[in-house]
Amino acid sequence: MDFGAGLTNQIARLARAGYFTSSVSNLNSLRALAHVTDTSASLEWRVRSYLAANCSQCHQPGGHVGGGWNANITASAGIVNGSLNSNGGDPQNRVVVPGDLVHSMMLTRISTRGAGQMPPLATSVLDTNAIALLRAWITNDLPSFETSSQWQQRLFGATNAPNAAPDFDADGDLAPNLTEFVAGTNPLDANDVWRVSISGGAGQAVLQIAQPANRAFEVQETASIGVPSVWKFLDVPANRPSYPAIARQVNISQSVTNGLQKFYRVKLSEP
Repeated sequence: MDFGAGLTNQIARLARAGYFTSSVSNLNSLRALAHVTDTSASLEWRVRSYLAANCSQCHQPGGHVGGGWNANITASAGIVNGSLNSNGGDPQNRVVVPGDLVHSMMLTRISTRGAGQMPPLATSVLDTNAIALLRAWITNDLPSFETSSQWQQRLFGATNAPNAAPDFDADGDLAPNLTEFVAGTNPLDANDVWRVSISGGAGQAVLQIAQPANRAFEVQETASIGVPSVWKFLDVPANRPSYPAIARQVNISQSVTNGLQKFYRVKLSEP
C-alpha cells in the first residue's frame, strides 16, 4: 500500500500507527489476497480472495447464515459441490458445480441484482470482473479438480489401500504420497518427483525451488535437526506465500557465515 510515502506493508503501517496491542513479526509470512484481475495469481486463489473479501462477513462459522460454506481465506470449505440451505427446487443445484454454470448457485447469486443478490447489501451494480473470474474457474479449472480421496481412489484403487496412505512412499523416490498429491507429481513414477536444491558461495546460500502452479511454498530454517528441532520461518520477501497461475522457478538467497550450521526445509500447501 502507498500511504503517501512510498510502498509499505499495510500490516506494518497499522502496527506503527498503534492499532495492535502486540508486536507483529514475520510479515513476509502473511498471505495477501489477489485482485480478481491479477492474472499472475491462479484462478482458484483469485476466487478465494474475492470470496474472503466480499462474503466471509456472513459465510463463516458463527456467521448469521447458518451452516453452508465457509469463505474464510484460511479455512474455506463446502464450496465445490457444497450443499445449499435452499436448492431452489432443483436438487442438482450446489454452491459451485465443476463444469456446470447453470447449477452453480454462487455464480447465479453474484450475477443477480435485486431479490436474491449477493452480496445482499451496498451494491447495485454487477461486478463483471468477479463474474467472469468465477465462470472461468468453474469451466476451466474445476472439471479436473480432485480431492485427496479421489486422487487415492484413481491411482491406488481405494482410499484405504496400504500403499495409498499419505505417509507411504509408493514409488520409492523418498517423497510420501501426500507430497506427491500436493506437488502434482505421479506417486507411481520414481522419476517424477518434486525436489528442492541448494547451492552456496560468496557468503550466500541459494535455494532453488520448483513452485507448482496454484501451490504456495514456505522455507523454514533451523540451526539443529536434533530432537526437538526449532524451525523458524525464513523472513525474506522472496519467501512470501503466493499461488501462481503457472509453475515457476524461485530462488531464495540468505547470507551465511562460515562455521554456522544451518538446515532448511520447504513446505508446499494448497490454497
